[in-house]
Amino acid sequence: MRGRGGLRGCFAVGAAAALLAACAGSPGGGPDQVNRLAGRSPTVSGGAEHAERIVDGTLAPAGDFWNTPLTAILPTADSYIAIDLGEVVPIAAAFLQGDNNDRYLLSGSIDGTTFTPLWEAPPMRGAGLRVRKSDSINGRARYLRLSAAGGDGAYSVSELQVFSVAPGAWPSRRAAAAATRSRPTPSGSSCSGWRAAPS
Repeated sequence: MRGRGGLRGCFAVGAAAALLAACAGSPGGGPDQVNRLAGRSPTVSGGAEHAERIVDGTLAPAGDFWNTPLTAILPTADSYIAIDLGEVVPIAAAFLQGDNNDRYLLSGSIDGTTFTPLWEAPPMRGAGLRVRKSDSINGRARYLRLSAAGGDGAYSVSELQVFSVAPGAWPSRRAAAAATRSRPTPSGSSCSGWRAAPS
């Protein structure tokens, strides 16, 4: 018969295994699969507003209104949101949730002065906020700029994520809800890398 110490050891091993299984489907992955914008502090130009909302990890409901407490606003095609990644890193994939009928332009720079296009997120069918994503970007940058063009001139973005390696699973409200329900890590933080806004 096992003593209490042995039972406690088995319980700890079982709990650790369950935690690893819960986190296996989370967006963490390797270090290059982590969202490079998480924890960054964007700056704005040209009257852009609420830039912090594009890096807060919160996804809006699909088709949500373009201007809500979840969205950053780019009032003109000359407006942009800028982000310093802290070092030059590969840019291989990106995810954006923004107003449906506009083009969103992600540009990158090594020195913060000369920017070149990395990805153009095209207009999408359906009304309101819609997702675009790409895993075929081939660039390197320390500084990023997000701007908009075309459409109806009402530009807004609720989330932007950038990766050095394409993530195993793209951000989604369903995955966010599942991750939120998962058991927290021993440090008290969740496995989740993004959150779903209340519907």
